[in-house]
Amino acid sequence: MRIWVLWRYICLEYLQWFFFCVFGFSGLTIVVDLVNRAGYFLKHEASFERVFRYTMFQAPEFIHYVLPFSALFAMLIALAGLSKRNEITAMLAGGVGRRSIILPMALLALVSSFAQFGLSEYVVPEANARKREVLDQIKSAKKGVKTPTDRRNQWFYVDGGFLNVGVVEKGKKGLLGVLYLKPGDEGTAPLRIEGTAAIWNDELQHWTLRDARTATVDSNGLLQVTRDAESVLPVSIVPGDLADKVKKTEEFSAGDLRKIIKDRERLGQDVVKERVDLYSRYAMPLAGFVMALLGAPFAFREHRRGGAATGFLIGVVIAFGYVLVLAFARALGSAGALPPEFAAWLPNFVFGGTGIYLAATLDSL
Repeated sequence: MRIWVLWRYICLEYLQWFFFCVFGFSGLTIVVDLVNRAGYFLKHEASFERVFRYTMFQAPEFIHYVLPFSALFAMLIALAGLSKRNEITAMLAGGVGRRSIILPMALLALVSSFAQFGLSEYVVPEANARKREVLDQIKSAKKGVKTPTDRRNQWFYVDGGFLNVGVVEKGKKGLLGVLYLKPGDEGTAPLRIEGTAAIWNDELQHWTLRDARTATVDSNGLLQVTRDAESVLPVSIVPGDLADKVKKTEEFSAGDLRKIIKDRERLGQDVVKERVDLYSRYAMPLAGFVMALLGAPFAFREHRRGGAATGFLIGVVIAFGYVLVLAFARALGSAGALPPEFAAWLPNFVFGGTGIYLAATLDSL
């Protein structure tokens, strides 16, 4: 019974610092982002309502980013506070081991990892898409120009295929340099359509492709190429929502990204960077847990001196080291020097392995 009472006390100490760090770090990043965006908002005369909506849609991504660091700093500051009040000394004198002291905090850090994954999978992609819509509205409001906007050499993922457009003509219902690739599913042949331009037909509600060249495979496995002066481009988007289809990987969930990678692989496209990003979706949520696991032994080594400043300094060093290793590993993975899976998980292997080893030797300090 005594250990449960002690763990409840430690959990409350940890949680108060965890939420303080989450709100503090995310609030700070929001302020910095608004300062950086201030020129953009002033230039396009953005209303307060749109700036507020942008901030609300941006907040989930910032919270997602600061959760690992909050888990780390909360453990370090909580341990520093317990040490400063001589509570760690009292626990050790009462026969409670160091591993028993950090265990409830480590479990809470692990729970925050699951929360971070849920946030990145179900909340952040949709929030990022809505944030981009607000930015497009702010940009177009002053000029009175609605989407589509001018986007050069842009890939669109639509209707299970990939549409590449050289230029989306600003303020016009026209596309220049059109290429549409759709991988074949079971019983369906792959499709490739090219054209010099596509014009939106308001009456028929479809895109008319000019100088069209269509390549597919017939039932005998032979390549069939047809050429037409005009043909219908088989995509469901309309000019009014064309910009909404321009998505970056952070606007897709892991499941959507996995499907895109599979489709692009069938088309023979290079998807190394996307694979690194996909595996990072599963590796990154554990960052807070492994960093906290690594930080705790260092905090115990400094517990005699105590103080939040010492814990904060240790956290800065560990967080900076993790970000450095992460950036290096992702760069190697994107360049093909490391397998994407290994590149995404390398920081967790390095920091997690070191943390487990140090945590195993805690009671021998």
